[in-house]
Amino acid sequence: MLQPLLASALASRNQSARPRVLVVDDDIDVARLMVRALRPSCDVVEVHDGGIALLRITAGDPYDVILLDLHLPRVDGRAIYEKLSVAAPSLLDDVVIVTGGAKTSEETAFLASIPNEMLEKPFAIRDLRAVVERARRRRTGRPSGFSIGVTGVVWSSL
Repeated sequence: MLQPLLASALASRNQSARPRVLVVDDDIDVARLMVRALRPSCDVVEVHDGGIALLRITAGDPYDVILLDLHLPRVDGRAIYEKLSVAAPSLLDDVVIVTGGAKTSEETAFLASIPNEMLEKPFAIRDLRAVVERARRRRTGRPSGFSIGVTGVVWSSL
């Protein structure tokens, strides 16, 4: 059942100049900061719950980049990543792990085992935009004229 929906999502991914980004972070302030920083040049969807994020992704909602917080209640970023690795491995390249650091040896091992780019909290807005641009370029497999603007504004711990 999931395979046809995911195939449809992959086929209908946004091919416009505005990438579609899913921000998954339970810290509403951090999530909204990412949305505000990316919205001028991206279509951004904000989700604060890992279970809802997983449902949206596996239901076929197309995203070019998934900014996935590692520490989420109910279904954490690691569980989402592992479920995608089985249900939709082609989506894994679109995932950027957002984290304030591993809290357990299992998380450390998980982060070391995956090839995905990571965005460490606290992060600079220019780093957020750059990681989204790199993830988008990996997905399309080619550079384009699209570029997310860069600023020197830095996010600090709330």
